[in-house]
Amino acid sequence: MIIELSKKNESWQARKIVFPHIMKTGGSSLIVWIQRHYHFNEILLSSTWPDFLRQPANYVEKKSFVRGHFGSRILDLFNEAQGFSSIAMVRDPVARVLSHFWHLKKAPDVPSDLLFVRDEGFRFEDFVDHSRFYGLVSNYQVANYSGVSGGGRNISHGNIAFNEYSGFHSVTDSDLDHAKAFIDRCAVVGVTENMPAFIDALCAFFGFYRDYSLPRHRAYQEEMDVSPAVLSRVRELNVLDKALYDHVKARCDAQLDWQFAREDNPNKMKSDGVFYWRAGMPFFGSGWDDVMDLDPPHIWSILPASCFVINAEGFCGGTLIFSIFRFCVEIQERYFEVFINGRVVAPVRVNTNADGATIFAVAIPFVDLERLVLTFKLNLMVSFSDIDQGSNDSLPRGIALVDIRVFANKFFEEDHQGREICASDFDTGATQEAIEIDVQYEDRQEGIPVVPEKENFFAGVLSGAEKSKIFSRSVPDYSWTKTPKVFSSTLCREQHFRLPLYEYWCRALKESPRFHRKQWEFVFICQVLHERGFLRSGMSAIGFGVGKEPLASYFSSRGVRVLATDLELSKAAELGWTSTNQHADSLGQLNERALCSPQDFYNLASFRNVDMNHIPEDIGEYDICWSSCAFEHLGSIRKGLDFVRNSARLLLPGGIAVHTTEYNLSSNSETLDNDPSFVIFRRCDIEMLVEELASEGYQVEPIDFASGSDDLERYVDLPPYVSEPHLRLKLAEKYVATSLGIIIRNGNIE
Repeated sequence: MIIELSKKNESWQARKIVFPHIMKTGGSSLIVWIQRHYHFNEILLSSTWPDFLRQPANYVEKKSFVRGHFGSRILDLFNEAQGFSSIAMVRDPVARVLSHFWHLKKAPDVPSDLLFVRDEGFRFEDFVDHSRFYGLVSNYQVANYSGVSGGGRNISHGNIAFNEYSGFHSVTDSDLDHAKAFIDRCAVVGVTENMPAFIDALCAFFGFYRDYSLPRHRAYQEEMDVSPAVLSRVRELNVLDKALYDHVKARCDAQLDWQFAREDNPNKMKSDGVFYWRAGMPFFGSGWDDVMDLDPPHIWSILPASCFVINAEGFCGGTLIFSIFRFCVEIQERYFEVFINGRVVAPVRVNTNADGATIFAVAIPFVDLERLVLTFKLNLMVSFSDIDQGSNDSLPRGIALVDIRVFANKFFEEDHQGREICASDFDTGATQEAIEIDVQYEDRQEGIPVVPEKENFFAGVLSGAEKSKIFSRSVPDYSWTKTPKVFSSTLCREQHFRLPLYEYWCRALKESPRFHRKQWEFVFICQVLHERGFLRSGMSAIGFGVGKEPLASYFSSRGVRVLATDLELSKAAELGWTSTNQHADSLGQLNERALCSPQDFYNLASFRNVDMNHIPEDIGEYDICWSSCAFEHLGSIRKGLDFVRNSARLLLPGGIAVHTTEYNLSSNSETLDNDPSFVIFRRCDIEMLVEELASEGYQVEPIDFASGSDDLERYVDLPPYVSEPHLRLKLAEKYVATSLGIIIRNGNIE
């Protein structure tokens, strides 16, 4: 299904959305992301029926984003006839009930008549069995979404107000039918457990800017032990909610086939060479909290690296001016950095405006850009609860951004020759006093080593125009054509990203191409297997430490019979893999992108828990063996090498193994070893592995150890790592590393 967005004029306008948000489904975090695409006055801020009903008659005029705990009955007022598209999100019923319990325990705005829940002796099982909360713990989501006018539940009781803290005490099969009908009416739906897929679908339909790093708003849940009997009781109380959840998941699977609409960025440089944005206006970017409607309005950065994206086609340099209301704490300013398209710049304080915000300015010397990506980086993030014991606001914060202005060189050269930059350009309330801006630019390109010792730098500007040329070409279908061998065993290299095949494989895996070594590993494995004729029906494959990677699903779509393996759940939890969402414990988690039809996937794929240090003897033999950045996590270099040797023994004659791992670019002597988290392999370790495999009758395809000296190969990413470029990174505060791909054959190399 291809969804096209209509082209919008320069006065950008987001499409109208109505979102009946169910409590404790993660909707508050999603709302913060959606709202950044709207003007502040376009958002209906009343979030409950009582708040809404108290508003004056003109309150709903020009509202384009309606969200709150209204239930589906809100569609009586905001629906397709008014130009609104509805969206909905549900959550696994057991997880939602657990979250609601902790909400009542911890949230600051719980009604006073429910505060008895906060008694230390009031347990989760008391919450489940208490008559006051029956509506909250029993089919609460069906109750929310079954109140559409023209059928379903009458929620009048003298008015239309659905009480989000009560729910209903009887929900029937008929209500489930009406709730499903509402879901089918929605333009886009999602489930809390797969928020990235929901975000992707919203971007595909509405042209939003993707940002998976959503803040966790109103999240209070703590770990606790719940008996199987109590969990079983919750499931019994939510049979209809589970049916609705499954119905929504089926809709989500269909949405995975949507192609992304062109992002329609509201931040555009005007034809006169001027750009202006102020908090409360829509924007594209990531790592920001909701707008604070204070004096002055501002948005907080909530990630160590928060970005702001401006469309600036044909931009040929100019001046950036931005205002910061405050840092969370003053000492943060010492650790504040600004990057433009990945290149560090040195902004200078030039003034304080009438709002008390500090104005910074910096020259932008770049030419011929399509986009300006402004990144505000702060390695020291602080929450209000860190500095005030009375605060329950634990959201990490950095800068409070007020506004951004960009003046292109053409602004001065064409229409405003001889004009000085005045205070009025920064603050309409300031006096007309000329300001001399001593802008500075810090260029770190000259004389840098291939492997830097102390600094994080961007050694070469990759403009939006250049990336577009690389990743927007007509790409042939490499899956069915005979292609020459591109890859032997190799390090991750910038030149690989510039091959047309790179974008093909990203599209096949439903990913956007980016300069990131982890994505390169998937492309490397797919291309190696394709070049050698292994991605076809009748082949068999085993994958180790698969996590939630897309390869098992994609290989199944090509007719390969796959056994996917990962560490047993309790052991994975001990090592921290479950908390980072990098572990799989069931087959269903491996086809979340719907790369393979469900029927084919369950026919061709299977899952088994396997400890890579102890491969079971009965696991079988295969044409293909693969792992993606897994065997460096086995405890030591020796254990990692032993795994590669032991897994090679599973190969059928003529079979192939493809593995990727961490490779040390800094040293062939010192490295990180004997660490339960990860180790870093040196060239000498890999060469020893080649010899050991050869002695056992296996051949490793020739390894290209050249580290490269292209621009992106000279940039070393430091924690907290960015989404791109990320070809080289510093590990263990000492070693620069990249990814290495190894190809092993059981038999002669063709």
